Amino acid sequence: MRNFLKKSFLDFAEYLVSTYGAIVAILIFAGLAVTYWEEYAWGSTAIFVLFVFVALGFYHFRKK
Repeated sequence: MRNFLKKSFLDFAEYLVSTYGAIVAILIFAGLAVTYWEEYAWGSTAIFVLFVFVALGFYHFRKK
């Protein structure tokens, strides 16, 4: 039972970090992009979002 709860908690923690961590990183990057280079904010944020999703996809694919 203890191993089950530990594995469940670790899976849940990994889910939280991978989803909300990515969202927070994207929002921080978008805020910095608008602040420092307004002309390229949309494009650079879109490229960063694609990079984050591809990186998370490779991470989850490698994990299983």
